[in-house]
Amino acid sequence: MNCIAHKIRSLHVSRLFQLIVATTAISSIFTVQAYATEMQPPAPPGRPEPVHIESSIQVNQDTVMKAAKAGRDAYSSVLAPFAKISIDDAKKAALEKFPGTESKDVSLHAVRQNLVYLIIVENSEARHLVIVDAGNGKILAVRSMSIRSHITSARHL
Repeated sequence: MNCIAHKIRSLHVSRLFQLIVATTAISSIFTVQAYATEMQPPAPPGRPEPVHIESSIQVNQDTVMKAAKAGRDAYSSVLAPFAKISIDDAKKAALEKFPGTESKDVSLHAVRQNLVYLIIVENSEARHLVIVDAGNGKILAVRSMSIRSHITSARHL
């Protein structure tokens, strides 16, 4: 097995998804913590207690999502000169792997210094994270994703 593919396969889908939306993950942590109640159990040993934050300015969810997308786009634009295949070629590879799906999210990332496209493809029955090599277009890994958990995660973005 290719060493890169093995490393990528060892990552959990949730970790890869966090890479896709790293900037919004921070926002969601504070959003969840802001609504935490006093009845919350103590944090496990070795983990800090959640911080309750309520600022004087509240930003609506659409604005937060636009900011996150701008952050992802900026991150991808820094990496783009190193990619040897286009985003369209990466989408094509993912869609050929899963006929009858459409791409919902595509981003260029460095995963453990490996330049890859992270592509979410889905139809009404399934959702998959497809990791495509940005150098040669080969599919390095595929992870099935729960549609329900992805929708739940998206609410916190």
